Amino acid sequence: MKQYFIIIFLALMIFACGQNNNQTSRPETTISAKKTDGKELFLMRCTTCHGTDGNAGLAGSAKLGSSKYTVDQIVNTIKNGQKAMPKVDLESEEEYQALADYVLTLRK
Repeated sequence: MKQYFIIIFLALMIFACGQNNNQTSRPETTISAKKTDGKELFLMRCTTCHGTDGNAGLAGSAKLGSSKYTVDQIVNTIKNGQKAMPKVDLESEEEYQALADYVLTLRK
């Protein structure tokens, strides 16, 4: 009897795992819109050193709340790196701009 339940359980697991083959993916526009969200990019790419508020100062990173950089200087730093910060490879100029614009919002 125990073997019967094990067989039924395994059959149900296999059946359940195979049910989602017809899922549709999200439209590309939704994914692209999300990529250009500066805050989202910051949280994904920058918080390890800068922290969620931009002021952690870990691993030699700048405290972004007291930065005097212009948006162009921020974009340049993101693209090319500076001192302890490595360059960040993003997919488009729009992403660099969105990230830099978000960094400006972290100023005190």
